[in-house]
Amino acid sequence: FRALRHLNLEGARLGPTGLAALAANPALRDLRSLNLAGLTGLADRLTATHFDRFLAKLDMPDLRHLDLSDRELG
Repeated sequence: FRALRHLNLEGARLGPTGLAALAANPALRDLRSLNLAGLTGLADRLTATHFDRFLAKLDMPDLRHLDLSDRELG
């Protein structure tokens, strides 16, 4: 995964554990684009608190594009 620069998980049914795993994975540190957009009307278990924790732990210094559209951010 170290060569991965763009990751598209649009519409993926991520739960709290999956979101935390993304933030904690050092192999994804060099990502430049991360798409976590949800599907409108698709209920998942992620809340604004989960995204707050995710963003606080996120260590991707080269990240230039982060798509969280259609997600509950508070």
